Amino acid sequence: MLDNLIKRQDEPELAYIYRLGRMKDNGVIDMTWSDLTNILNKQLRDPDEEWTESSYRKKYNLIRDAYE
Repeated sequence: MLDNLIKRQDEPELAYIYRLGRMKDNGVIDMTWSDLTNILNKQLRDPDEEWTESSYRKKYNLIRDAYE
């Protein structure tokens, strides 16, 4: 299951954020946005650059709304 949380080599950033957000919304993973933020920052950002939970949540909501 933890392998599903790792960014795929050819996966764009927005697709990765969307994939994890959908997994959360669909109950596939039992994590908060705070938990996901830790993972997303490790997979997407340099150690000295951290985004907030709100930043990822807003991106996810925009992608989800556009997709739907």
